[in-house]
Amino acid sequence: MSMNILNLTYSREDQFSGELSLELIFDGGSGRGTCYLNSDHFYKMACRFGEFPLPSDELLCIEGGFYDEKGRQLIQKHLHVSVRPMPYKSWVLLKLIISRPSEIISGELEMSLIYQAPFEYQKLQEFANILACLARGEIDGAQLEFPVIY
Repeated sequence: MSMNILNLTYSREDQFSGELSLELIFDGGSGRGTCYLNSDHFYKMACRFGEFPLPSDELLCIEGGFYDEKGRQLIQKHLHVSVRPMPYKSWVLLKLIISRPSEIISGELEMSLIYQAPFEYQKLQEFANILACLARGEIDGAQLEFPVIY
């Protein structure tokens, strides 16, 4: 059975924030991205990823990148991880967006990888625990393997 691999690290800058790094290796490609997050918000959202059932009226999402001058609106997404329920009770939809920021000076275009696939609730619980441990600084990194579903 073919497996997808998700490597995660979280490096704390200080007690308030840190850098989340995610590398995805899957059938047909790979991608790596990072973003800075508020550690408290990261931990709270990681815990929400572990809820059962997931809320059907709210997108649970961890994301970061460049914000507008007021710091309210994300104008360039560097990393996005979201989960939402699927009609099948034991599955959720995992969505990852990994972007390389555009280089305005050199004129390079922004490159993005969008990965979306069914994910078992059981694996989501494991994923949520890993994210919470990263956010609290209990672990530096982790690897999550999950099957390729065609």
